[in-house]
Amino acid sequence: MLFAGDNGQCVNYSRALSGLQIKGNAIDWTDDVNANEPELGAVVVFNYGHLAVVTEIDYLNHTITITERNYKGVWNISERTIPWNSEDIVGYVIK
Repeated sequence: MLFAGDNGQCVNYSRALSGLQIKGNAIDWTDDVNANEPELGAVVVFNYGHLAVVTEIDYLNHTITITERNYKGVWNISERTIPWNSEDIVGYVIK
């Protein structure tokens, strides 16, 4: 997936999918966290300077499936399922 202004980083990928146009690096998004629980399309802000976008929510098991870029290497887009209250998650940015 390529788009205008794509530089292969998690921030631009998350902006493109979520429609949120917050400026700065991933670590700067911690100031914009506005939710403790996920919604579809929300940006997940991790405490290690990384962003991803919520694509599925499993309310029964309290897990989310996310799509992200650069978690598994430069330019790589990947998905994983994690607990929505993982200690690595600072919070969520929701429109």
